[in-house]
Parts: sequence; structure tokens; C-alpha cells
Amino acid sequence: MSEVANPHDRFVKEVLGQPATARDFLVNYLPADVVDCFDLSTLEVVKDSFIDPKLAEHLSDLLYQVSLQDNRLGYLYLLFEHRSHVLGCPPLDLVRYGVQIWSRHLAVHYARTLPPIIPLIFYHGRNTWVHPLDFAGLFDLPAALVPYRPSWRYELIDLARWPDEDLKGEVLLRSFLLVTKHIFAEDLGERLPDILILLRDLARSKTGLQYVETLLRYVAAGAPQVEEEAFEAAIETALAAGGITMPTLAERWEQRGLERGMQQGLEQGLEQGQRRTMNALRRSIIDALEARFEAVPAAVLLELDKVEREETLHLLHKRAVVIASLEAFRDLVRRTLAD
Repeated sequence: MSEVANPHDRFVKEVLGQPATARDFLVNYLPADVVDCFDLSTLEVVKDSFIDPKLAEHLSDLLYQVSLQDNRLGYLYLLFEHRSHVLGCPPLDLVRYGVQIWSRHLAVHYARTLPPIIPLIFYHGRNTWVHPLDFAGLFDLPAALVPYRPSWRYELIDLARWPDEDLKGEVLLRSFLLVTKHIFAEDLGERLPDILILLRDLARSKTGLQYVETLLRYVAAGAPQVEEEAFEAAIETALAAGGITMPTLAERWEQRGLERGMQQGLEQGLEQGQRRTMNALRRSIIDALEARFEAVPAAVLLELDKVEREETLHLLHKRAVVIASLEAFRDLVRRTLAD
């Protein structure tokens, strides 16, 4: 899956894509008897994603490959819902992605049997989870047909159902869960100092400071309800007041802001230049048509305005000087827009 701009996707993959944090998460949020079946020291993150690109805006996934205690392979599949509410049918989505994982496994390992896949759904929305907790729950069948009903259970990690004080794991994982749980909350700015205080000791190391930066970047991008003043006050209260100086982080953010401004200026300049070029091409097309057919109907002008690709306008300009009639040109523009 190509990298997407969604801050939730980036944050969950940067944090739970780290094997150590993933192991901490799985040990604390999978049933103990399931954890005992695996040797989590062998856990590896599989880079493939199985999300339909059309759904990538609101879904992330992570696939972990891990050995069972008897050295056979197994998988743990995490589906993360970005939105504050859920649409669609997650149990059916899991089955679709599971089939892809099994197919991939068979193709790579030439196996005759299927490995276990333990599916997990990570949900941080405020609405109550209303979906059945296994695939079988989607069926309503007479008793005689029940044996033909497939069943595949998944583990639901619904953060809204967990009080903050009951969230488990090491400091990095707990801070991840807390900020993810409250990312849509109006009072996140008030909660942020307490979350950052957890990271005081962690931030004294280079890798810890990098994680703090990742978390702050997530809040800055994913929680527009947090005012800039509250954001800065949380950093000052929780970190600077704890004896941690953060000039490096501040410099990085300042540089990033400068780079973003430069990039935005460059993009705006390119867009303006492209618009001028395309407007000039449209004017040339109209001039060519008027030279051959005199007046150009308003309907043709309106459809010409809908063409948004520069290469298409170049093609239309070439055709405008040889086309047999205005009606034929209008049909050409319509076909171009339909493609």
C-alpha cells in the first residue's frame, strides 16, 4: 500500500509497526491462552497491505507473521478503523482480507494446510460497536442450514470501553492508546499534559524523543480541535517543566514549518503557472474555431472549460484546426470528458 497522508494511518504504523511495541500490545490485549500458542520473539511485520485503495482513507492494517510454539507459521492481522464511527461490515472485510493472506501464504510456502490467522479490530470511535464478533453472526438461518455457516471470530479492542486507568502496557504503548482513544475528543488539549508527563523519562533518550515527536506530530495533524496555545502549553507543562529541554524538537518543527511553507508556495506557483498555460490553450482553441466557423456556441465553451488535463487541451487544439464542424468538435470534447 502506498503511503497515505492520513495521520491516523501514519501514527498506528509508526508505533505498532515496531516489533517491541507490537509484542507489548498483543500480550496485553489478546487472550492469554492465544498468546501462549505463539512465540512472540519471532514476530515480524509483513509489509503487504490488504486494504482496498478506495478504503485506505479510513482503514489501516498491519500483518504480523509469528511462529507457533511448534515452529509452524501463524499470522496476527490488525485492522484499524480511523473514523469516529464505523460504516460497512467489518466481519465481512476481515474474511476478504483473510482469504488474501491465506492465498499469499499458499503461493509463497506451497503449503497444503492453512495457517491460523488471529484477526483483531482496533476501534477508537465514540459510537457503540454494533457488529457481531464473528462472521457467523451475519447469518440468520434455519437450524438445518447452520452447519453450512462459516464462523471466524475476531478480537475487538474497543478503546471507548476501557477507562484510561485500565489501559495496559509499557509507557510508550499506554501513551499511544491514550492519545488514540481521545484524538477526536474536544478536551484532548486538557488531557495532553497528563499523557505527555508519562513520556518524561522516555524523552531523555534519542529514540524516546523521536517517539514524542511522532506523537506530537499526530496530535497536530489529527486533532484540529486542539488550539495551538493549548498544544504549546502542554509541551511546556509536561516536558519543559520536568527538566527536559527540547530545542532539537523545536528546531525540527520550526524547520518543518519553513519547509512546508516553501513547499506550499512552490505548489501554489506551479498551480498558477499551470492554470495560465491551460487558459492560454483554451484561448488558442477558441481562436482556431472562430477563425474557421466564426461564432463558437456557449455550450461548446462551457464543455471546454471542464477539460482539466493539459495534454488533452493540446490534442483538442490540434483537432480544432482540421475538424469538419463545430458539432463534431463538441462531440470530441464530450468523448474526451467521458474517458
